[in-house]
Amino acid sequence: MSAKLCKIITFIVWIAIVVLCPTMISAGDAQKPAPKPEPYGGVTPVYTDETLQPDPLPCADTEDASSQREWYWAPKCWTDVLDYYTKNNIMPGVAVLFSNPNWGARFARSGKARLDDDSVELLPSTQFRIGSCTKIFIATMMLQLDAEHKINIDDLIGKYLPPETMKLICNGEEITIHECLDMTSGLYSYTNEEYLGDVTEKNAMYDFTQEQILAIAKNKGTSTTDEPGGTDDGENYFYTYTNTGYLVCGLIAERIEGKPLEQILKERIFDKIKITDTFMATDYRVTKRTAHGHTGYKDYEFWIDCTRYNQDVPWAAGAIISTPFDMVQFYQKLLTTEELISVESRAKLLQMNYIGDHQGYGKAILEELLPRGPSYGHGGTALGYLTAVFYYPEEQSFYLQFCNTFDNKYTRAEICYRIQEQIFGACDAPVPVKGAEDVETSNGELTLRWHAGDFYGFKHFVYVGTDADKVRTATKDKHDGVELYTVDNFACPVKNLRSGQTYYWRVDALNKQSDRDYEADEDLVDYNLSYEKTYVFRKPSEFRLFEGPVWHFTVE
Repeated sequence: MSAKLCKIITFIVWIAIVVLCPTMISAGDAQKPAPKPEPYGGVTPVYTDETLQPDPLPCADTEDASSQREWYWAPKCWTDVLDYYTKNNIMPGVAVLFSNPNWGARFARSGKARLDDDSVELLPSTQFRIGSCTKIFIATMMLQLDAEHKINIDDLIGKYLPPETMKLICNGEEITIHECLDMTSGLYSYTNEEYLGDVTEKNAMYDFTQEQILAIAKNKGTSTTDEPGGTDDGENYFYTYTNTGYLVCGLIAERIEGKPLEQILKERIFDKIKITDTFMATDYRVTKRTAHGHTGYKDYEFWIDCTRYNQDVPWAAGAIISTPFDMVQFYQKLLTTEELISVESRAKLLQMNYIGDHQGYGKAILEELLPRGPSYGHGGTALGYLTAVFYYPEEQSFYLQFCNTFDNKYTRAEICYRIQEQIFGACDAPVPVKGAEDVETSNGELTLRWHAGDFYGFKHFVYVGTDADKVRTATKDKHDGVELYTVDNFACPVKNLRSGQTYYWRVDALNKQSDRDYEADEDLVDYNLSYEKTYVFRKPSEFRLFEGPVWHFTVE
């Protein structure tokens, strides 16, 4: 197996964080009342009232979406990558938002937000269930309480929970809040139980208390490790991904603050940084701007809507609904400012247990040490949805990806990999630098220069013009009002530049894959064909075009 494929598989494991396990039927079937909920693990739930109002939940119109920022459509080559997955029914819809100083904010999409309603589009303001990406909001809240000395994350959880709750937590007397947050608690993950983790027509509307969920995990599961946190000498950390630790943190927060968890998050995070399209779902309802979740194509050869199901089970581990705009805003505020947590609290957030080669897990945040530097983020899986978030601090880059199915989890990683190849394979380091002013020319002549991205271009197409939108959308076949130059190196002389004029330019690189990279791409296709029932054979491309960002300079 090639080194590149090993990296891809590691990458797949890195983001495959699961809130719910994969079984679901149509929302219509889910709403058929069953005679009586089936008891399990000493617990008998009740049915959720399916006549709750308002339904759908209220939300602002698209033009009034929260945390909006200037954005542009991504290059066509990004969309071409995404189209493969939607046109072959691997995904019903997929959206990507990328933001950094070089590119600005770029958005790509393919497919549909709702298969039965074209009025709801995939946009940076579209709402999605974000699954396990909920956890970093919970970790942020707990670190806020820690900084306010309302809790100490190194305390045992028993200091903050009543005896009747503690009786439901295996090894609870030995577990700290810190260990719940960084996945070293050893707690059995309650979603491992089919009764809770697999949503079916019988249980989609079951209504549980969090204590009932703990009882099921205690009665049916076991402790994952004998020593929460690891060995006494601190040499070994037992990292075991579990949703139960975040349920425990949610209960602690409610007990400390005396408020429902959804209200605590709203007051401490959502309202504070004005991400008002983000909320914690408390039942089956969504808003009119929510992309619908889907499943079932691999079994039925058509997509089944599975959006409406109760949120008692995911709760603190995965019940938040958010938008691409809001998620960028949240991660920027969390990781680059002190608006949510202090520098000291951020150090606790990013304190990593290294769980594999070059991989660490902090407080609901994963670290991957890559050749370009560290990346931070998380994956999220909710019934009908897949999410992935990456932050590259050295480049100030944010990558967010949303799919409205939770089928084909390995394909989520392939999409991330292929789109980020397009992003980081593009040319970089322009001269003149982006935004340069008073650029000197020689009788209106100037040589533009750049560096290769991650992939070397043997031919470059350089677009130059005075209209940013025309330069951004120009192609070899259609570039009205834009000059097109073709060069074989990393420099391009341009003439007839006018004094005081601002010029926009873009460089696209044509790359020929090396034999090793081509074979690794073939191996990736074979890997997905083995694991994904609806994955369709994809022949790797020998030649790839990497479209670049738009830069600008002003002539002296």
